[in-house]
Amino acid sequence: MSNVTVGITLDQQRLPWLCLTSVAVCLLVMMVQCLAHIFTFLDILVNSFIDRLTTSMDYKAAVNSWNVVQGLLHFVSQELESSLLVVHVAVTLAASVFLLCLAMMLREISSTPVPVDFFSEARVYDMHGNIMAYLNIVIVTACSLRVFIKAASVTETCRRLPSLVNSFDFKEGIAMDQERHYVVHFIANSAAGVYLKGVRLSASVMIKATYVLGALICTVGTAAMSGS
Repeated sequence: MSNVTVGITLDQQRLPWLCLTSVAVCLLVMMVQCLAHIFTFLDILVNSFIDRLTTSMDYKAAVNSWNVVQGLLHFVSQELESSLLVVHVAVTLAASVFLLCLAMMLREISSTPVPVDFFSEARVYDMHGNIMAYLNIVIVTACSLRVFIKAASVTETCRRLPSLVNSFDFKEGIAMDQERHYVVHFIANSAAGVYLKGVRLSASVMIKATYVLGALICTVGTAAMSGS
């Protein structure tokens, strides 16, 4: 009976913190979902430009349409820059805290013998609180990574666009089409995409960022488990 009382007391003490973190996670997930939908819309916008170009085959209309598309991409990137930075900081901190807490828990379990009351009801209540906290961190990390993957997808679509347009035949039978050549270089030189503080978010940038983050997390986890 005393174990149950202690467990309930611990759960009541942790309940306000869990509720606060859950609300913060819900707000962050809502913001992240909104960002993901915006980037999905931008990806559809770029693909619709390709559809209009293949239908009309008009290079003058293509230049005007691309001016609108790249202007919208630049405007959205500038407006969402702060939000993307918040998401970037959140996913870095969430992943680091999750691995640090997990490493410390594994170190505590491996360095000390399992107590008799390890599976007592008080311990079960405490483990439930830890699981909820870890679940919140995992949700934040997964949703944040989804946003950056969507943003990188928009940039990659813009990056592959010049080679696709170069395969079009604006004037049938003319191999050296100067109009097509102009449209290809115009799209390539625009360097359209999603930017974060002047950095173009592409697949290569995402791979490098994931590698650096993974190395940082592994370093923190190794240091925590070794006790250094």
